[in-house]
Amino acid sequence: MRRSADSDRRRTSLSRLALTFVAGALLATSASAQMRLGSLEIRLWPEYDRPSVLVILDATLAADTSLPAIVPLPMPTAAGSPHAVAKLGPNGSLLVAQHTVEAAGDWSTVKIITDSLSVHLEYYAPLLNADSQCQFRFFWPEGFPIDLLSYEVLHPIGATNMSVTPAADRIVEADGLTFYQADLGALPGSESLSLTLAYAKQTATLSSPAAQAAPSTFPSPPATAPAEDGGSKPDLTWLPIALIVLAVAVGLWLMFRSPPRPGKD
Repeated sequence: MRRSADSDRRRTSLSRLALTFVAGALLATSASAQMRLGSLEIRLWPEYDRPSVLVILDATLAADTSLPAIVPLPMPTAAGSPHAVAKLGPNGSLLVAQHTVEAAGDWSTVKIITDSLSVHLEYYAPLLNADSQCQFRFFWPEGFPIDLLSYEVLHPIGATNMSVTPAADRIVEADGLTFYQADLGALPGSESLSLTLAYAKQTATLSSPAAQAAPSTFPSPPATAPAEDGGSKPDLTWLPIALIVLAVAVGLWLMFRSPPRPGKD
C-alpha cells in the first residue's frame, strides 16, 4: 500500500513537471495563428464589492484546440494586475492557472496556460462617476475571434435610469440582484466590440451580499446627553458644605446657650 501511494505521488509530480515543461515551451514560442474562442461570456459588475467595475471573462476554447494551450485574453493596462486567473478543473471547480502578463501601451495580454478548454479571468476597471452619473465602456480589441459572444451586466443596488448598449435580450433576477443579458453571436478576428453602460446613483451602497451584511458604523453618542423634561436630577454638590455650616452653627448656639455654673458659697 505504501509503495502504491509513493507511485501515485511520483506520477502526479511527473505530470505536473511535464505540464510545466510544456507550458514553458509554449511561452517561449510565439504562436503565429490566432487563438479562436468557441465562446466568451463578458460579465460587467459595477459597484459590486468595490467602487469600480468587476470585469469577469469566462472563455471556452474551440473543441478542436490542442491541449495544453496558451489562451491570450486582452486587459486594459490601466487595470493593473489581474484579480484572478483560473482554469476549469476536472470536477468543475476553478483552479489557479499559470499565466504571464505582457503590457504593450494601453493594452496588456494575459496569457493563460491551460490543459482545460475553459479559462477564467477577473480584473477591476475604473468607473467614471461625475455628479452621481456613472459610466463605463468595455472594449474588446480586434485580433481575438469568437464563435459565440454573450454579456451580463449587473444592475447596481440603488441605481436608476440604467442603460446598456448593445441592448439586452433579457433581464434575470438572481440572489436578490438584477442582471441584463444578451447573446451577440460571432465576432470575427477583424472586428472589435464595445459595450457601454450608464446609470444614476446617489449612494455609495455596494451590491455584494457580503457588503450588504456588513454592520453599519454609527456615530458615538454625545458625552452629555440632554436631559428629558421632568427627568432632571437636582444638583446636590452644595449639600456637604451646608451640613458643615449647620453643624458649626448648632455647636455655637449650644455653647452660648448653656447657663453658667453656680459658684460655691
